[in-house]
Amino acid sequence: MIELLQMDLYALLGIEEKAADKEVKKAYRQKALSCHPDKNPDNPKALEVLTDAAARAAYDKVRKAKKQAAERTQKLDEKRKKVKIDLDARERQAKAQESEEEEEEEEEESRSTRTLEQEIEQLREEADPMDAAGRPGRAAQVAPAPATCPPFLQCHQ
Repeated sequence: MIELLQMDLYALLGIEEKAADKEVKKAYRQKALSCHPDKNPDNPKALEVLTDAAARAAYDKVRKAKKQAAERTQKLDEKRKKVKIDLDARERQAKAQESEEEEEEEEEESRSTRTLEQEIEQLREEADPMDAAGRPGRAAQVAPAPATCPPFLQCHQ
């Protein structure tokens, strides 16, 4: 009986689910002409199941449950696909945002580096008594050197 549940007896005989007993028998006979029962012993069981009202009802119930399970699986697969697409979109958005933040950090670091370099250059100019051209630098212009050394320094004059 389990073997029969695995097969689609209606498709095997080429009939619809609502087929009457006469149509089932006629389809079985036609199928029997092409597949002799000695060569294919499953066909007589199909006739027995589909002509017995209780067996046919049980078979139909199992078949209907299988169809519903397949439909549920298909709907779940569609939901899973949607969830996956949404997740992929969120991941791409997060990566883009991460990339923007990294660029902003790099830009801020670059600005800080330039500012520090400018400050260092300015401090060098202020500390160097001569500029690049050999003229007195800002430090020399701002504070003139004393004419004489203070007493605590022993200058050689």
